[in-house]
Amino acid sequence: MKRIGLIGVCFGMVLLLTGCGSKELRCSISNENIDYQINLTFDSEDLLDTGVMRQTYKLTEEQEDTLEEGVQYLKEVFEDNDQYEGFEINITDNGKNEVYVDIAFDASELSEIMGEELDESATYDSIREELENEGYVCE
Repeated sequence: MKRIGLIGVCFGMVLLLTGCGSKELRCSISNENIDYQINLTFDSEDLLDTGVMRQTYKLTEEQEDTLEEGVQYLKEVFEDNDQYEGFEINITDNGKNEVYVDIAFDASELSEIMGEELDESATYDSIREELENEGYVCE
């Protein structure tokens, strides 16, 4: 019985470490007072599966006094806009000088929003190349 448990644990570890054939792509770029980090996952066929983007807005000392107003403004822009339907958007702050906009999506939802299937050429390699051409640094 112990042997079956040990085999099960080993198999579970292999699945956990390999991610069941999926790949991840992490890319980031900084522009003035905004940092962008994109984390994408791809299925076993190398096609886009899910994605999360974090935009970090860094406030200057003068802007720190308006942190609450800035958060409210971003909520109005992102959360109350039909343009972003199909994306899960959360806006938070660190209570000091940074505001975070987290945007998550599922590729199947993107297909539904666009009214067509995602382009089969939207693979790990093509997306990485495109992001790097735009100045992102990818791991």
